[in-house]
Amino acid sequence: MTNTGSEKNPDDTPRVLQFPAVADKDAWKAGSALHVAYLITHAEPSRLRGGFAYLDPGKMISFSFEKQAPEDSTYRHVGYLDEVYFIMAGEAELHWNGKVLPVRAGQMAYLSRGERYRLRNTGSERVELAWASTWFTP
Repeated sequence: MTNTGSEKNPDDTPRVLQFPAVADKDAWKAGSALHVAYLITHAEPSRLRGGFAYLDPGKMISFSFEKQAPEDSTYRHVGYLDEVYFIMAGEAELHWNGKVLPVRAGQMAYLSRGERYRLRNTGSERVELAWASTWFTP
């Protein structure tokens, strides 16, 4: 994964970050369906992380935002956080609690802490998204 984030600006000015190209070698793990680059890394005093990711056509990725990792190993455990996806290209389905929510370019999805979900690319092009997450101490 590419880490282009940095510590908090010493002068507290806003930062403008360019979305990086995300190559297969930057995926979380070999063979991962989701390719991720960090633009903002989790560091004190901020609890914010953010970046850019893409999901190839026909692929699905599973996540858990629960305090503890679930026994179901198909879920990637990312901790106790809230997350927002800004869908920039493509179309997908967000699956959680037996429900399905279609999402597409131009939309935003909020995913609350304490949840598990799956994101499946349902289109013929890759899903590109910008994301931001905030860590909470329960």
